[in-house]
Amino acid sequence: MIRVALRCSLLLLGIALFPTTVFAHPVVDISYWLGFKLDSKGLEGIDETREFDQNHSAQILQMFDANHDGKIEPSELPALEQGHFDHLKQYSYFTTIVIDEKAASTGTASEFSADYHDNRMFHHFHITLRISASREEHEVDVTIWDPTYFTDLEPADSNAISVQVPENLTAKIYTANDHRHFYNMAPDVILIKKPPFYLPMQVLKFKISQP
Repeated sequence: MIRVALRCSLLLLGIALFPTTVFAHPVVDISYWLGFKLDSKGLEGIDETREFDQNHSAQILQMFDANHDGKIEPSELPALEQGHFDHLKQYSYFTTIVIDEKAASTGTASEFSADYHDNRMFHHFHITLRISASREEHEVDVTIWDPTYFTDLEPADSNAISVQVPENLTAKIYTANDHRHFYNMAPDVILIKKPPFYLPMQVLKFKISQP
């Protein structure tokens, strides 16, 4: 946490020293997997898995691997969750949700776990999001992004978004650009970010199947 705070301080110092034009770039790179969970009644929630870049993974392991065995033991999870995950609640866990064009709260994430392998740290958690199915189509938009621009989050691969669909429902998922959230911090700030500047939004549409 000290190192993360130091990096934040350095970033803010850079902004203070160069108020006219600032070049900003995310410090942490995260790849994510997103799974929509549907049951017979509708949408139950969202599962997220995040893979940290190699350098930050090593830092997390160093901070929370209390017995220095090169992995995260169950006994070490509470400290990791409290010290490196719980604070994300104030940022909605970097998960912005819009349901049928209305903003929705992410609530409190649950089922947190973590593991370290192949020199990478992985975080897993669940967001409960109950939406009852109907014969009218529901649309759920999910944008994974960091409003502080400290972290760059991108889908892990072309199969990073998935959905479990019970027999009585129909569902489809696709990715679109989220024009409500984009990399534009302030006037006179230039972000080093390759186009497109709009963030990828994961869209789920579902309804009860016709008999």
